Amino acid sequence: MTSTSDLPPVVPNPPSNTFPNKGPNDPQKVGWQTTEFWAAAATAFGALVASFADALPPKWAAGISVVASAAYGLSRGLTKMNAS
Repeated sequence: MTSTSDLPPVVPNPPSNTFPNKGPNDPQKVGWQTTEFWAAAATAFGALVASFADALPPKWAAGISVVASAAYGLSRGLTKMNAS
């Protein structure tokens, strides 16, 4: 029979909303939890709805979606680059 002193110490898992190997003072959110992601998703969705409602030509809706996605990618890349 083993006593509790023979067991290895319990190490808590890092929170699921941060990247591993980051210090406790430098939390970085997962992409879908950021405001930038939701702003880009809302912009793309709004362009799609406007296109289906004939308020926006499909080419413009596609262009707006591409620009919103590119802006999100750039923002996320700069955030990750500054975090390291």
